[in-house]
Amino acid sequence: MTELDDDNAETEKHICHACIGEKYLAAKVKAKGAIGLCVYCGETDSSLTINEFADEIETAFAAHYTRTAEGPDSMQERMQADRESSYYWTREGSPAIEAIQVAAGVDEEPAWDVLEILQDRHGAVGKDAYLEESEFDGDAHYEEKGPDNQAWHEEWDNFVQSLKAEARFFSRTAGEHLAAVFGGIDQLKTHDGRPLVVAAGPQTALGHLYRARVFQAEDQLKEALARPDRHLGSPPHRAARAGRMNAQGIAVWRDELRPPVAGRAVRQRLPPRAPAGRRGSSTAPAHRRPRG
Repeated sequence: MTELDDDNAETEKHICHACIGEKYLAAKVKAKGAIGLCVYCGETDSSLTINEFADEIETAFAAHYTRTAEGPDSMQERMQADRESSYYWTREGSPAIEAIQVAAGVDEEPAWDVLEILQDRHGAVGKDAYLEESEFDGDAHYEEKGPDNQAWHEEWDNFVQSLKAEARFFSRTAGEHLAAVFGGIDQLKTHDGRPLVVAAGPQTALGHLYRARVFQAEDQLKEALARPDRHLGSPPHRAARAGRMNAQGIAVWRDELRPPVAGRAVRQRLPPRAPAGRRGSSTAPAHRRPRG
């Protein structure tokens, strides 16, 4: 932190961190600002010149705000011209002065000082000054930008292409993408404080898992109920069909089962402490879809 001793220190306005309501910006000014007399509250504290403060606002608006349309588009014009319609176009967003106040958490006076600086920087000159609205023009309106998911869409497309055309089961690109999407998911919680990932197994609320299999023939169903150890265990490699997560002949755990119309599904509870290959034999028809 440094003392202000330049020739302009007495003439240029300063704003201190205490007059800035936006927490991130206020903390930045408090940590890195120079000691100066704030013209807005009269206190001497960590501060920025009003031009430096305008720099911060300009950067924030470029990243997080967009200037809204000056007038209605063609469809909105037709709706407004329709005598049977009650539609009336109003410009979206807030006037620039209000947007600056809300974004920085400042009073009207410093917001007007910032707006005048930004108008001088961006104001159109010559004939364009009367034809086009410029950034931070007196009539300009701004609204916050929504989340931009374009990058995620592009990465997902690359991920899909990698699985389809490159290396489906051993793809470094796919691995990196999945790590970026799901990394740390076990630490996330829902809005009401519940974890997204639930523990299952001994000494947990989810003490059992179920294995199920679809049967469409009555004789096969009866055979499975008579010998669940043979028909409800992991499928033999010859019966393991290719799926989204596995190749033909490789059995994997999946969490979905969709019996066809009139099909039946038999489920088997897997006791958590049962030795491998000798899982419990509690079986019951779990689901039957009606015909039609």
